[in-house]
Amino acid sequence: MDHIGEMTVETRSVAVLGATGGLGEAVVRRIARRAPVIVGYNGNQKKADALVGLITAAGGKAVAVQADMTSDAAVKRFVEQSASHWNGLGAIVSMTGPALPLGSVAEMPEADFRRVYETDVFGSFRLLKHGAAALKAAGGGCMVLCATTAALRVLENDGM
Repeated sequence: MDHIGEMTVETRSVAVLGATGGLGEAVVRRIARRAPVIVGYNGNQKKADALVGLITAAGGKAVAVQADMTSDAAVKRFVEQSASHWNGLGAIVSMTGPALPLGSVAEMPEADFRRVYETDVFGSFRLLKHGAAALKAAGGGCMVLCATTAALRVLENDGM
């Protein structure tokens, strides 16, 4: 991990959802150089805890908080817990999105499609709703929601 940059007493934390995925982890590592970071994960607590360990060992501030984007209550709880650390919440970054195996959309189980829709569409709505309220209460901030690059190209047998 690179050297941690200047942090001041006024630095607010940044919550990153999907932090245990490849791109999410890269975002967390970059942000942790400058600000306290909330490592948001869904199911991979072991990887989230390891990432927190790397950040704190390098002199940064980090904590892991579980978040299930398919649950309104879980997203609200994640935002509230994130806002309670350090000097409050200054930004939210979403790097979430379930992976789908390549295959024909005609053969995709409906449950797989629902999981993607619940996470990507409704999960983003939940995060915007609860995140915007928390950032407004903190005096402002920013939110970044990232989408898949699959929207720019289509692979053979890519159901989405």
